[in-house]
Amino acid sequence: MQKNILENKNPELINFLTQAFGAYPILIVQGAQILNQIQGLNLKQYKKKVKASKDKIELNIKLVSNELKPSAKRLLDGIALFNNQSFSKELLNSITEDKHSLDDDIYQFSKFALISNIEPNEVNLIFKMHDVIAKKILQINGDKENKEYLKRVLLIF
Repeated sequence: MQKNILENKNPELINFLTQAFGAYPILIVQGAQILNQIQGLNLKQYKKKVKASKDKIELNIKLVSNELKPSAKRLLDGIALFNNQSFSKELLNSITEDKHSLDDDIYQFSKFALISNIEPNEVNLIFKMHDVIAKKILQINGDKENKEYLKRVLLIF
């Protein structure tokens, strides 16, 4: 699996990702995507960050979050709060702050393995977010920020 997603098929990288995230294949994919997509981050730097981190999942989420626009980050927080197992593009459109960038935001989320398309319905795409990612986002944000987000969304409706 890792060889299929890695651009350079580096055996050192494959071994590192498997050891670091072996229990979570989604995180192996995400680690590979982080290295493929984040400009200026190389394997040596990433390995150092992962080895120094007490929480590798949190590290990945924070690295990816730093690459997102603020409105996309808030949309990601909303996905984690709502039904992360099955949500539609229509739902995302109703809770996003920037409707014009929704397609780009979805692309960014998919690119970093934060969400995946589970039903490629042309009219209304259906996505999911892995539980381990959703739980970590909620934990990073904390109760206060999660409640504030819910209040903002409720004002939209």
